[in-house]
Amino acid sequence: MSELKPARSAQITLDGQKFCSACREWHPVADFPRSSTQSSGLSSWCKEAHREAVRDWRRRNREIENARRREAYRRRRGATAAAP
Repeated sequence: MSELKPARSAQITLDGQKFCSACREWHPVADFPRSSTQSSGLSSWCKEAHREAVRDWRRRNREIENARRREAYRRRRGATAAAP
């Protein structure tokens, strides 16, 4: 028998559990960051799933991420070097 998907209307259970749409598991509400754009007030991905997705993206886009960080560093250093 296949696993049942939770109903969309039942975002948070009475015992304080919420379904993570990324890892497809139930987690305590405390495992979800706040999100003002969601009707429940919580993100649809748990913190760990989001952390893994960010790590994966950074690993796949290492050059882009390094260039972004170098540019931000240059802007900060340039601003502090010009100040008296």
